[in-house]
Amino acid sequence: MTLPALRDYVPWQLRDLVPRAFVSLAMFIVFGGIPVFATLHSARNNPDFNPDAVANILRMVYVGVTPLCLTLGAFLFMTRSIAEDRERQYVRFLFSHPVAPAPFYLSRFIAGLALFTVCFLPAPLAARYLGADVPVLGTIVAMLATLVLIGGLTTLCAAFTEKDGLLVILVYMGTQLLQQLGAREVLYEWLRPLVRGLPPIETLKLVHKSLIEGTPWPVTDLVLVFGYGIGMLVAGLLVIRRAPLVR
Repeated sequence: MTLPALRDYVPWQLRDLVPRAFVSLAMFIVFGGIPVFATLHSARNNPDFNPDAVANILRMVYVGVTPLCLTLGAFLFMTRSIAEDRERQYVRFLFSHPVAPAPFYLSRFIAGLALFTVCFLPAPLAARYLGADVPVLGTIVAMLATLVLIGGLTTLCAAFTEKDGLLVILVYMGTQLLQQLGAREVLYEWLRPLVRGLPPIETLKLVHKSLIEGTPWPVTDLVLVFGYGIGMLVAGLLVIRRAPLVR
């Protein structure tokens, strides 16, 4: 498949992804919008209105809600796309060019990164407009880190099974539990090297905390998260390239 042929697919890929791309923003409005609205309403009716105090509350809400919205949104955004194509026994978008599955899914992955970022961008911009000191660039990098890691894991799981959503959740939750136990040093010694080789879920949480709170960027952790996510993505695409899409 040539690059011009891949470009022809992008509008159709984006159209397919748009409904799910707004999920994170919708969750942010629900989980964060209600306390923000209550805070602003109370502040307007308070004769001792303190803009700095309101801005601090908005920042606390933003820092508390955003990691959850990004993580859940990434799960809902990335899962099921490859599995649905396999279940239906065809790739949705067929033009005059033959479809090579691996490049097709790589282009959809890249288009998804851009679309998800654009759709969630109103959240930090609105928070800054309302006076909260939140980092827009840090939030964008946190979005990309989340999507690359969870998207890479999803692609790898979807390459082996039709139930990729269930498998991704099991791997994510199991890895998180093992890494938390490892941090408390309650695991068997022989398990610790194995746990260190699992996807860096706990490291992603540290990345969220640093980037969204606006503290110095954890460069080493970012390299680990992006590197592991890209590695899983490449491995999944290689399996898809070698194995038949329809099984």
